[in-house]
Amino acid sequence: MDMKILVCVAFLSIAAQGISQETRGQQQAKTNELHKSRSAISRFDHNLLDSETEKERRRMEQERQREQLLTYLDTASISQSLKRNILSDMDKNPFSGRFKKFMLRYRKDMKAARANNAMAQQK
Repeated sequence: MDMKILVCVAFLSIAAQGISQETRGQQQAKTNELHKSRSAISRFDHNLLDSETEKERRRMEQERQREQLLTYLDTASISQSLKRNILSDMDKNPFSGRFKKFMLRYRKDMKAARANNAMAQQK
């Protein structure tokens, strides 16, 4: 008799553990799906994320800056091989020394051009 009770208790405890693990597994799966559908920041603060229009505006600004840079690169008096290397660096390695030097020159020239435009408008 004691053996039957012991077997029944063991069977019930194993069944209860299986059901609770299955329920926990389902809850974990739902939680994982919820977390995958949102970024890490959006789980904590929705105000930190930019709206779609803000993202599009930033994309357009970056594209405009890239076009200006490419135009400057075309008109710069540097060798063709250096232009190719700078174009490659722009896409693949924007932190290379060669690209940094080019950007410093580009910014210096753009600043000088703005100053010249401002002086011409004042006259």
